[in-house]
This record gives sequence, structure tokens and C-alpha cells, in this order.
Amino acid sequence: MTADEVLAQFQEWHLATALADAARRDVIRLWNGPAVQLVPPDEGSQALSTIFGTPGVPSSAAEAPFLREDAKRFGFKDEAFRANFWGLRPDFTMEASDVLVFLEAKGRSTPAKTWSDPKERLSYRFLAEAKIEKKGLFYIVPRAWEVNCSTCLSQHFQDHPQVRVGYILWEELLPALASDLLHVAVDEMVRVTDGLRCPRQWQREKV
Repeated sequence: MTADEVLAQFQEWHLATALADAARRDVIRLWNGPAVQLVPPDEGSQALSTIFGTPGVPSSAAEAPFLREDAKRFGFKDEAFRANFWGLRPDFTMEASDVLVFLEAKGRSTPAKTWSDPKERLSYRFLAEAKIEKKGLFYIVPRAWEVNCSTCLSQHFQDHPQVRVGYILWEELLPALASDLLHVAVDEMVRVTDGLRCPRQWQREKV
């Protein structure tokens, strides 16, 4: 069975949850793994640590919103921040003292219009305006969306060259995510089983 066939069995939230679990346990593996394809293309796959020249380990967070107190930290005036970026919530954030990276997860069921009208342009604008030295926005996509994602990045995310952009394939991450994906799948099976058991028990008691 190929990596593509394995990943086809999982929904986007399965993959994102598994990645969040893996990053909490071992963020350095994601940071140092040579899985990033830059757009425009560069020298093949690279690690985030290589792209940003930061050997240290950043902090990571999943779906953490940017709040009012973050405005000053990133050099925004309060009113402009509230009007444009209040509650901005990237799928994943990786941050060090001089680095800010957003990762946006997409699955096989992602609508095609995602690539023609990407909502991540707001995240890109945030990074472009943020007062931080090294910054980047990267999609994580299945191989089936690789061409569409690359085209989208070429068309919509090239106005600010100081913001590095590119993508990572889920298939390249699978070896590091396999055990976490299994846990996510098992937990979902348990939840569904318990969910079926509850109305069945209620039905029996009612009868």
C-alpha cells in the first residue's frame, strides 16, 4: 500500500490532529525534516530550520488565535490590528524570537475554490506587516493537490518576498505521523461506538 492510499483513508481533521500531537511530542522533527518545497522552486526539499537559518527549537501551537495583546508584540497599532487581524487563527504556528511560521493543513476533500480564492491571504498579509525578521507561510497538502497548491502560491502569494512560501506533502510526513494517526483513528472508533451505545441503552430503558 502506498502513502497516498493510506492518507486517502483519513479526513483533514484526522491529519491535523495527528500533526498537532506529533508536534507537541517532538516539534524538532517537524522543524528539521527536509520536507518543504519552496515557491518559486529552490534547491529541492528543505527543512524549515534551513530555510530560516535557525538551529534552535521553536514553540508550536495548533489553532491558537492572535489576540489583542499580540498587536504590540508584532508591531501593529491596536486599531489596525483589531480591524484586520483580530482572532486570526492559523492551523499551526511555529515561533521563535526572530521567526514566525504559519502552517495551513488541507486534506483531499478540500474544495477546488480554495486555490482560486485562498482565505490564507489574510495570514500572508499579517506576516508581511508583522515586525519580525524571518517569516513564512506553508500549506500542508496531499500529493493530489500539489499542482493546484503550487499554482495558488505562485498567483496569490508573491507580493512580499520577505515572506517565504511553499508547501509540504502529507505523504512526506506520514512516517512521522503514522503512530499518531493510528491513535486518532482508534479514539474516533471508540467515540463512535460509545455514541451508538448511549442511544441504544436509552432505547432499551425506555421500552
